[in-house]
Amino acid sequence: MKSSLSLSRFIHQILKSLRFNLVIIFGIWIVPTSVSAQSPDSMKVLILNSYHQGYQWTDEIMAAIRSEFDNSNNVELFIEYMDTKHYYSLEYFEMLDNLYAYKYANKKIDLVIIADNFALDFIRMYRDKLFSAVPVVFCGIDKFDASVNKNFSGITGVIEDYDLKQTLDLALELHPTARNIAIVVDSTSNSIVDIERFRSLTPHYQKKYNIIELLDWSWQELSERLNNLPENTIVIRLSCTKSFDNVIMSKNELAEFWGRYCRFPTYTSMGHKVENGVLGGVITTGKLQALAAVAIAKRILGGEPVNEIPILYNSPSLPIFDYYQMKQFRIKEDDIPANSLIINQPFSFYRQYKYMVWSISAVITCLTGLVGFLLINIIRRRQAEQELRNSEERFRQLSDIAEEGIMFHNNFSIYDVNRAMTSLFGYEQSELKGMHLRQLVSRESWVTIKEKQATGNNTKPYEIVGLKKDGSAIICQMVDKCYNNQEKKFRVSSFIDITKRKQAEQEAKLWQDQLIQADKMAALGTLVAGIAHEINNPNNLIMLNIPILNRTWNSIAPILHEYYEKNGDFSIAGFKYTRMTTEFTKICSAILEGSQRIKAIVADLKKYSSINEDGTTELVDIKAMLSSAINLLSNNIKKYTNHFQADFGENIPPVKGNFQHFEQVVINLIQNSCQALSEKNKAVYVACSYRELDHEVVITIQDEGVGIPQKNLSRIFDPFFTTKRDIGGMGLGLSVSQSIIKKYNGSLQFSSKSGKGTTARIILPVEDQGK
Repeated sequence: MKSSLSLSRFIHQILKSLRFNLVIIFGIWIVPTSVSAQSPDSMKVLILNSYHQGYQWTDEIMAAIRSEFDNSNNVELFIEYMDTKHYYSLEYFEMLDNLYAYKYANKKIDLVIIADNFALDFIRMYRDKLFSAVPVVFCGIDKFDASVNKNFSGITGVIEDYDLKQTLDLALELHPTARNIAIVVDSTSNSIVDIERFRSLTPHYQKKYNIIELLDWSWQELSERLNNLPENTIVIRLSCTKSFDNVIMSKNELAEFWGRYCRFPTYTSMGHKVENGVLGGVITTGKLQALAAVAIAKRILGGEPVNEIPILYNSPSLPIFDYYQMKQFRIKEDDIPANSLIINQPFSFYRQYKYMVWSISAVITCLTGLVGFLLINIIRRRQAEQELRNSEERFRQLSDIAEEGIMFHNNFSIYDVNRAMTSLFGYEQSELKGMHLRQLVSRESWVTIKEKQATGNNTKPYEIVGLKKDGSAIICQMVDKCYNNQEKKFRVSSFIDITKRKQAEQEAKLWQDQLIQADKMAALGTLVAGIAHEINNPNNLIMLNIPILNRTWNSIAPILHEYYEKNGDFSIAGFKYTRMTTEFTKICSAILEGSQRIKAIVADLKKYSSINEDGTTELVDIKAMLSSAINLLSNNIKKYTNHFQADFGENIPPVKGNFQHFEQVVINLIQNSCQALSEKNKAVYVACSYRELDHEVVITIQDEGVGIPQKNLSRIFDPFFTTKRDIGGMGLGLSVSQSIIKKYNGSLQFSSKSGKGTTARIILPVEDQGK
């Protein structure tokens, strides 16, 4: 779409008088477009377009620039179209130079915005003559020469480039069943750059996908190769206009060709629009380029030095899709990214005015809900008033003989209690009268009570934590009911002490869950042993046969090389022979390395799931235990963080205990640290050291996660206490871990600051080796 002029080609002489006359004649045809008259103090911005008015890319750029400056009363735009699609020569550039010199001789231009490469070439040659020291902002520049920024001061802007990886990732996400990626590149001058850019990305994909390169073809060959592509293929089409025999297709011909011969979804990253049979891609547009350039221009006009604004190399881009191609390949609008642009989409009233439809629906829903809420409240209020008049006196008489504590309060201010209430909380009746209910419950329970009582009557009991006069806590079952009489509205709440019952239930639950966990581990051990056997058998075949396969290749290599020398390069399994000579050994090594890793993981898993039936202890190699735990968690660690570090230290003595028990604790702590991270850039550290003076081994697990609030730090070892209930946490991990470490005379310690991370330390005693 764009090219660069060589400065050496501009060595020529044209008669001054003839050139000036041509400039005057040409100036009558090309008249600069300017915004309506501005104030004398307005800033003057020249827009220099490489192409002509009516060219889609250029019109997109101009529309975006105008929309950004339309409301700026202090900016006056001057617009020039160089029309290099139709006129392009050294003499033509000289004529433009003279024309612009004549037109802008008496105008002080404050900023020049240039669009596309020809305008950049022109400015590089004639800026010192036409617009000396005027800041320049460019957009739509591809194949950017970095030397421009070094040798040409006062210039910045946005590069037009494409991100092929974004398009690949988007295509694979939309087609999860894809197993093949076919790349189509033509024989134009850009093809080498395009295919090399694609090949630089293949290491990210070739382990999971089969890569198919369609290069060096005639149109007939391309049609056959597209027809023969395997199922579950996605096609990435880059430059595709000219075959190796120099046959060029127009856009309409290419669209017809692609619709006839390609039955797979096609994506691209090139160009500025989706067309000719392409389903979609992450593509830059003239509008995005222009908006980025205008943002830079406004910074310069605002006083920021142009040389302090870096060039934007990451081209702004947008996911763009063709509506009819989406229908053909059953891609739903909800499947694509939210910021995507869909072209060729038929008009839809809902889509065009969906925010207005949503707003009206929301207002109607809110009003309906409000009316219903008010009606329910009115009905409940009338019922409560009648009920209170009938039962208040009877309730007062019964309250004093009840065994549970009963409290009468108005807006949570206590004005009467029964005798059981005084013995339950340890206050005298006179002390309780006038107190506020929140003085008798914990902070969390106070929030619960307000939520429950805000809904009206609560006849179902719920649990709260009460605070006695001496500061001790009790667990109570609370029931409250609302009443009205002729004088005031009040509530009656009853309290039953269930502290001992809850403690017994928790202890029973803890033992039951520990028994279930032990039974699950026993079942897991049996299952893992069977699976390990099934995995090891085929894995051993792989490990045994890969060296044989490698030796086989080495044996037939001389024969293949002799064939190569006589007949030239040829294909083996889709690879050129010259490439296969280096790739085959790497492939075999990679398979063997993967097989060995499978064997190591299976061994660690069997060791972790094995059961110490007799409960005996052993001398545990702490480094080996940590290595096994981290190996089992490797995939989980990668899911949560990109920064995991482990330092096993030196001269770590063995510790008396149980390998599997220690491993269970370490796995639990590392999992907790990973789940506490707010993003993958946060780190987790595992370290091990030996305190020789104290005869202790210290295992440290530290993270940069959200931390533990100080109010929760003292409760982390309580059974069933957890802040991860919504993701399946039971609150038993740390409780069980602490009991395991205590069993072997060790200790488990935590330190944390909210928002700054948590450090867990396992301290295990080392027995004197001389004993």
